[in-house]
Amino acid sequence: GMDAVLDSVRGLGGTLEVRSEVGVGTRVRLRLPRTHGLRPLLLVEAEGEIYGLPARQVRRCQTCARGAVTNLRGVAHVQIGDERLRLHPLRHLLGLNPGPDAPRFEAVILESEPALAIEVDRVLGERESLIKPLDTLLQRIDGLLGVSAGPQGRPVFVVDVARFAMTA
Repeated sequence: GMDAVLDSVRGLGGTLEVRSEVGVGTRVRLRLPRTHGLRPLLLVEAEGEIYGLPARQVRRCQTCARGAVTNLRGVAHVQIGDERLRLHPLRHLLGLNPGPDAPRFEAVILESEPALAIEVDRVLGERESLIKPLDTLLQRIDGLLGVSAGPQGRPVFVVDVARFAMTA
């Protein structure tokens, strides 16, 4: 119920406040940005498909060599400068069939605590996009916020990186 509403509201850059008082009732305050869903997306490629990541949740992008990846207690990490970040390939987070690992990849470093890097094949750039909610069938896919029109008008799924940061 309200968890789904909260996820949708956060996906649009808004806030949701619920206050309940016994014998009085419940007050729900919903605040959405005036842009009506127009948000900056970082477009990335994974396994030949284009995905959108909320750009406000991205700290930076970095090209990495496969040799910078280590496995600590069953969790992949990547060394970027003086930081060792948990590394999660986008293809694994979305349950895609992975191809062979390339010798180099792009790490999208998220504004999360603790720090987290998402491995993608390519970073395509940033663009302002109108995010539309998913239809009923697609809402069952965990980790997606919505869909937007990408290059050449093809649909681009918007990934809920905040959700992955909390569960990773």
